[in-house]
Amino acid sequence: MTLESIHPPERNSLRKNNYFIKEIQFSEGINLTTVVLSAEIIRELAEAESCIILGRCANYLLAGHPNVLRLFIHAPLEARLARVASYSLAWSQREVARHIRVEDKRRAAYYHYYTGEEWRDTAGYDLSLDSEALGEDGCVELVRRFLPFFRGAIMEQCRLY
Repeated sequence: MTLESIHPPERNSLRKNNYFIKEIQFSEGINLTTVVLSAEIIRELAEAESCIILGRCANYLLAGHPNVLRLFIHAPLEARLARVASYSLAWSQREVARHIRVEDKRRAAYYHYYTGEEWRDTAGYDLSLDSEALGEDGCVELVRRFLPFFRGAIMEQCRLY
């Protein structure tokens, strides 16, 4: 995918107006132009500043990019159901389970379609954490403690080249 496939006047006006895609919903109606723009914005944003990017195949797009930590946080379905139930939403447990399964399936299909790889394959990430085992605070603390080691390894790689 390249931005060159987008009509040049549209591309130029997007850059001129500092256009930014904040959210792309996973839907059957998503078009290639949106995906290409999103990929370019993810790369440009990672080059320009510190940021956190959720989803959007960012781990794939930024593989090998310096100073990028590709993080995957996961939990078993039961733990995710319990977490959602703690928010006391108006959905039944059955509706929540169905929603989670549908969204997981859509995310996996989107990721596989655009990357040819499996969304949950931990080989595509630098760090994978089980939020059921660690809890939200434990995940945050582990990432916080991991970053200095990760940055040190990145700096060492840069010195080698």
